Amino acid sequence: MTSVTNKDILQEFAMWGELFNLRKKYYVPGSGQDALNLVSEADVIYKKYKDIGNELCHELIWSILHEYERKSVEGRTQ
Repeated sequence: MTSVTNKDILQEFAMWGELFNLRKKYYVPGSGQDALNLVSEADVIYKKYKDIGNELCHELIWSILHEYERKSVEGRTQ
């Protein structure tokens, strides 16, 4: 079993913070341009943290994108 370092924890904490801010910024679906901006900003975060928790970051981003899409579709059907 490998041990975690302070650097790892700080990087993952920063990643979670950025992902939370992304989720908060796009919590309510907007225009088509908002969707493009969301994807673009998510890609920047993914690339920034590709060396740590890449799979975790990937899954969290997909969850954010999926939730945005779900809310967007739900909003169009109401």
